[in-house]
Amino acid sequence: MKMIQADLHNHLGRNGEFSSFNNVIDLAHERLGDGGIFGIVNTGEGRSKERCEIFFNSPGYDRDSILDRRFIFVPEKNIYVARMQEVFTEQGHLVVGDLPIGVYIQDGNSLEYSAEQTKDRGGTTISPHPFSPMRGTGQYLNDHPEVLKFIDGFETYNGSAALFHGANRKAKRFYDTVVKGYYDTGQCSFTDGHDEEVIARCSTALPKTSLEFLAESIRANKEETGLIKKPIIKDAAIHAIRMVTGI
Repeated sequence: MKMIQADLHNHLGRNGEFSSFNNVIDLAHERLGDGGIFGIVNTGEGRSKERCEIFFNSPGYDRDSILDRRFIFVPEKNIYVARMQEVFTEQGHLVVGDLPIGVYIQDGNSLEYSAEQTKDRGGTTISPHPFSPMRGTGQYLNDHPEVLKFIDGFETYNGSAALFHGANRKAKRFYDTVVKGYYDTGQCSFTDGHDEEVIARCSTALPKTSLEFLAESIRANKEETGLIKKPIIKDAAIHAIRMVTGI
């Protein structure tokens, strides 16, 4: 089966800023190739809550809306952009997707409730940077593995988490020993960048199937083959400093 590369965890620039629609699409296509899927996450409130919608509506290449604007397709570059959200749960962060425009998962609830709500709405769930000090949910999932039944993908590699010594190694070890073989959760590698220059540095090979089966494709990815893993330490350090200082 033909495979495509997907990077479903990107923030663009600070507060979702970006140079232009075309520049971002060109860079994503250069790194992901034909048929690739590039995800932009909404977060929090204000502009950040609608960064994906702002991007979707920006001037540039012609695009087609797919599945209630869960995705757009850019024919000139043969690449998809996925509308994602990073939810701030009580136990840490959760990346969700496959939800229509205007549908958000509320921050501040438990990880289990947020993941279950997403699945009830037909969405996709991913545990990002599980053992990063930046609000990963790895330790909680270790203590409550039953919640993994609501998790489609588990980031065994996160480009930003490479800033923290051992975070990705611990995620990989946890997946291999606790998740793989016991839960229907796939492993993935995504960038989690906060500057458009690092988008799609990390990605995961997925079978080229209908976008309606994105969650199933992620769940099926149990092996490390097809994961592209590149650290983005400088970008992650700048973001961490901004988070701490508010600058």
